[in-house]
Amino acid sequence: MISIDTNSREMDVATAAARTAIAVLSVNDRDILFKTIDSTLRGNLTDETRAALAASGRSRAIIAPAFPAAGRVTIAGRQYANGTPVDQTEYGFDPAHPAQRSDLLEVFPGSRMLSSSHGDPDASILIADATTDEDLDAVVASVPDFRDVLWVGSPGLASALARAYSSPEHADDVRAVAPVDAEVTRPVPTNRPRGTLVAIGSKHSANVRQAAQLLAGGQGTDIEIDTDSAGSDLSLRTADRSLRTGGTVVLHGPTTTLSDSAAVSGGISSAVGTLWSHGNVGALIISGGRTARQIFERLDIHIAELADELEPGIVLLYPSGTAHSLPVILKAGGFGDDGTLLRLAERAYLLP
Repeated sequence: MISIDTNSREMDVATAAARTAIAVLSVNDRDILFKTIDSTLRGNLTDETRAALAASGRSRAIIAPAFPAAGRVTIAGRQYANGTPVDQTEYGFDPAHPAQRSDLLEVFPGSRMLSSSHGDPDASILIADATTDEDLDAVVASVPDFRDVLWVGSPGLASALARAYSSPEHADDVRAVAPVDAEVTRPVPTNRPRGTLVAIGSKHSANVRQAAQLLAGGQGTDIEIDTDSAGSDLSLRTADRSLRTGGTVVLHGPTTTLSDSAAVSGGISSAVGTLWSHGNVGALIISGGRTARQIFERLDIHIAELADELEPGIVLLYPSGTAHSLPVILKAGGFGDDGTLLRLAERAYLLP
């Protein structure tokens, strides 16, 4: 499997569409072609999807953004997060890239519902309802030739495709994907440090609750990063001491003031780079996509091996092709319940 990060969510429409087309052209000979979109409908969805379909060589796109395990479902063509239309949740007030609509037929003009298309050859973009993983399995099963479709969705649809086409009866249907021109290896340190560094860049309210539970009882060190600074020398020395003794350190932006999320992410990535270079970080947990990208750039990480899905939509990676071989856990800001970060920190400590 090859995954390409286009980093296009915050780009202007024309640039995002062009970058998406280039990425799809580079892999359009693959049997399964999947265009990921945000399950809360943020970003340049319409133009990116049309550009991807044109570059894919497929006859139609099936769009199923539901991710039931994370509370995101599609009912009558409308996207909901935990029972509320996504444009009426805090995702609709995201200062960087808000969800502006919840009706997928409005997001994708000219699209049709999959349930009512009845094989219409003119219906090139089809919207699929789903409230359960079984519904997504049924969407995948309804397509006789998966090679003729551009699949568009979130981790829910990706998991349905994996369940369908990794089964023994389809073992001969999907050919092996040639590796990229870089060796992916996972060296396992024999004496890995045990400190866990948690970097929270997303301002989603779920992160506030998760961090509070993680820090409850004084079990972790709380470090606030203000604007684009990398943290004070004193705070970083405190963090270093905690990491050196196997503790957990939580880096986050201001919680009581309005702040520039891009600047905060930059400050957090700088602090992570400093602490990582001292050699006391045994595992890194990152919450927030922009923050993850900035941290990876800071640590010169360009390729990573996907090792596991620890919880729905939360993955374990091992960076490759660099000196960094320690485990990295990634989650979107809104994913998980109040105990998610605590469970991930406990899991990170025990990783080999």
